[in-house]
Amino acid sequence: LAWGFLTSTLLEASITVLPILRHRWERLMPLRSPPVRELGRSMIPFLVLGAGIHATPIIERFYASRLPDGELSYLGYASKISSIMMALLGTGIATAIFPAMTRTHEASEGTGLVQALEYGFRLTVAVGLPVLAILSGLAVPIITVLFEGGAFQRVATLGVSRVIPIVLVGDLVFPMMTNLVERAYYAARDSHTVPIVATARSGLYWVGAAVLVDVWGYRGLAWAQTLVTGLTLSVLLCLLRRRLGFRFGTIIGHTWVSGSASLLAFLAARLISSSLSFFPPLLRLSAGGAVAMALYIVVLYRADESTAREVLEITGVKQLISRGRTLAGPQ
Repeated sequence: LAWGFLTSTLLEASITVLPILRHRWERLMPLRSPPVRELGRSMIPFLVLGAGIHATPIIERFYASRLPDGELSYLGYASKISSIMMALLGTGIATAIFPAMTRTHEASEGTGLVQALEYGFRLTVAVGLPVLAILSGLAVPIITVLFEGGAFQRVATLGVSRVIPIVLVGDLVFPMMTNLVERAYYAARDSHTVPIVATARSGLYWVGAAVLVDVWGYRGLAWAQTLVTGLTLSVLLCLLRRRLGFRFGTIIGHTWVSGSASLLAFLAARLISSSLSFFPPLLRLSAGGAVAMALYIVVLYRADESTAREVLEITGVKQLISRGRTLAGPQ
């Protein structure tokens, strides 16, 4: 596994270097040039506070040593599912909208950045909340299909399923929102607020984990991570609001619309999964996921047609529908 990870990392680095080599730069930028100096100044907070920012896994392992054997692995398996979704969705929207944030901030002195942030937040909650809802509603069949077998028994499946919703909120939904907010800071040329708040977050997690792990065990660790991540997001939003003056009501409104549709999707997924409990887990997963996602899109379409269309565009469903109509030909 270690050699495989190293090999894949080297291949990934090689692929990213290809565009640079193809560019055929004739000279390197001198270290004393203004852009290089500005880049160096922007990196200083991350270099100085880097240990605090990335201390969460160490803190988690420290407190997990108090847990019974196997319970830390429940968090690990839940995090694997969350990390897959994070890789697919977590940084995509924030990364895609970041250039627009930068351009609009420079052109309109903050107004355009607020509009880009609100637009990105609307897409983020419209994509992240249904994923949270559907995966939580289908947690048992998902874990059964992916992991159950061999030493991974039914008790482990149930143990992981109990923590899946908590981990998805703390490792997927909140980080998706935080990535977007962090990009707004970077677009405004502020590289010190985010690492300072992230370092404080590690300290809060240390305290929260110490309290909650004794109360709720491995679920306490998950709750500590989620609560601290949510608090960090709230602090970053409040500081950014004071700086840019965006409207919290707009963000809350988007969250309410997508959250309500996601709740219905969760109930549908859970109902179908329970109703088909005697069928193979893969069938329960497929049926529950299809119905829940279709219900979410229908409800969201009635409440916010433009956002529903954008979700279909992001997920590729719109292209599939268009190709299907093309292949079907004129009726």
